[in-house]
Amino acid sequence: MYRIKKTAALAIVVIAVVGTINTYAQPNIKITLNAVADNSSQQIDFGENGPICRNDITLVPVRKFAESAGMTVSWNQEIQTAQLTLKTDINSPKPIERYAARLISKINNYGLELTPVSITASLRLYADNAVIRYNFKDREGDAVAIGKYVALNGVATAEDDARLMIPLRSAMEIFGLTVGWNQADTSVSVSIPQDENMVIPTDLRIVSDAENAYAIPNYEQILAAEEAAKEKPLHGAYIGKFKITHYTPGSADNGIWGNSTAWAGKIIPGQTIAVDPNIIPKLSWVYIDGYGLRRAEDCGGMVKGYTIDVAVNSYSEVSQGVVYRDVYWASP
Repeated sequence: MYRIKKTAALAIVVIAVVGTINTYAQPNIKITLNAVADNSSQQIDFGENGPICRNDITLVPVRKFAESAGMTVSWNQEIQTAQLTLKTDINSPKPIERYAARLISKINNYGLELTPVSITASLRLYADNAVIRYNFKDREGDAVAIGKYVALNGVATAEDDARLMIPLRSAMEIFGLTVGWNQADTSVSVSIPQDENMVIPTDLRIVSDAENAYAIPNYEQILAAEEAAKEKPLHGAYIGKFKITHYTPGSADNGIWGNSTAWAGKIIPGQTIAVDPNIIPKLSWVYIDGYGLRRAEDCGGMVKGYTIDVAVNSYSEVSQGVVYRDVYWASP
């Protein structure tokens, strides 16, 4: 059972007292998994800590439900976020993992050589949206995620006994699973759709995959930069799609070079990039989608081919991981 800080639990009690939220237990509600975690149908036994209903939305204890459905779940206390993870394995004995492998194989990989790993959904406490990520490894073994925000029909909550509850329908539909409700016997069924009924997600983008993050790092900034570029384009001829990594000035990231570049004096976060000069000539200006104008002022032994290492201010920005972005020639 995931335990939330007492303050969070108290918050939900206050809301229930002063607001108009209609909350009540559903001791008789039945939740059935139809050939999801194994090849049979099973009804989940929640014991005394079963589902509740809030404004006609069924909420379920996240750990018990996730484990019963063949997923794993982790809790990040610092950012008050639960992350559900579904492995992708076409040879798995679990139907849900075979389904996940079929689904992720249909995701646009933007022409990259990617190996599927998992699908994750991150739900933050009291937030009305979640983040879905389709997780891959590229040919160098670095993590690459393709994802987006998804609206929820309810929010994850902390109940007065500190249980973490998630909205059942939204949480399962994020993964493309089918959720049915039978009013006559107050039962919910969760099923894997047939391949011909599989919903393939759209409007996805290659994103950073910071460990245990709820929000896609810098997602709003990336959107704002892309919108600004549409209104006032800064880029010229297209060069290609590049693998983007990040580094900071100093010996920790830049070795004996410290704060110095190969060709232009000191590293300037927000301007300096390291490139392969066989692809982008030294001191060239380029436009990187989501980053803006950058100058090729540095190089590195690991920066080969269609890879760009972007200088940033802090290690938190380095830890946002690998992304892929379109890159254009540009003028400063």
